[in-house]
Order: sequence, then C-alpha cells, then structure tokens
Amino acid sequence: MASSPPPFPGVDVGQWLGLMSRFMQGPEEAMRVYRELLGLESASRERTVEFLAQLVRGSGLDASPFFESVLRFGPTPAARVAAAAYLAEQGKEDAVLDALESLAPPLLTLGLLRGLLDVLGARPATAARVERLVAFGRRFDDSARYATVLMGEFTGRDVRRAVRGAIAESLLHRDATEAASWPRD
Repeated sequence: MASSPPPFPGVDVGQWLGLMSRFMQGPEEAMRVYRELLGLESASRERTVEFLAQLVRGSGLDASPFFESVLRFGPTPAARVAAAAYLAEQGKEDAVLDALESLAPPLLTLGLLRGLLDVLGARPATAARVERLVAFGRRFDDSARYATVLMGEFTGRDVRRAVRGAIAESLLHRDATEAASWPRD
C-alpha cells in the first residue's frame, strides 16, 4: 500500500499530535477536556467552568453574565460554586450573595451553602455583606430540619454555623491578612 503525502509538507503530523497530547497531559486528558467542554462529563462540569474561566481571563473578555447564569442555574453545586469563585475574583461578591439569598430548601443543599459561603468567606468583609449574611442566617430556625432535593437534610444550626464561619473568615481577611493565610487544620 502506497503512503499518501503528508497534508502539510515539512510538518510531521505524528510529532505535532504527540506534542499537543503531551501539552494536554496525555491523550486521555485531551479527550476528557473535550468531553467536559461538550458537557458530557457530569461529574466534572465544575472543571469546565474553571477551564472556561481561565480562557476568559487569558483573553481579557468580561464573561460575568455567563458565570452569573451558571451560578444561578448550573447543573451541579460544584459548577455553581466554581462560577461563584470566578465572580468573587472579579469583585462581584454581591452577585454571589444575591444568589445565596435567593436559595431556599429544598433547592438549597448544605454542600452548595458551604461552597458559596467559603467563596464569600475568602473575601475581605464589608459591613453590608456581614449584615446580609446575618440576615440570611436568621431565616433558619436552629432546631428546624430542612429537606433537600438530593434526599439530604440539614438543620438551621448547620446553616448558622456555616454563616458564622464565613463571617469570621471574611473578617480575618479584612483585619488580619497575615493570619488569614495560615492553614485551617
């Protein structure tokens, strides 16, 4: 069988493909990234959000409306938290707080709550944000149990504990920046 001439003279296609696959950390990784971008990998959609955030940062575009829609209507809590992290990095903590305040059981899960509060806790506190977080925590009665769509449940005490932790972390970032960088363990 005669071999056909290369499609691009002077370029070894096999070597180029090898370089690109190593660039993407192997062919399996390249296929995974491709599947994530298509939204076919439901367990790793948050990585897609992070990957898109990196692309957007590199290109200098403002993709805040896209990430705000992922924050509000994302397919998984992890994707929503990844979108919240991007928005917080862009200085849009109020959009994250608005989304948090709009959530209520059964759509609010403890994992989503903790993720959004971790994002807000990593940002320096403002008086208005602390006030809004306290008001959010007051919506939940300590002894009440709240069911979620994912067949889980949490108590108002769990919510208030998470809110207190986020406020404390946020105050640390505002008032004691050196101590805020210490490990949590």
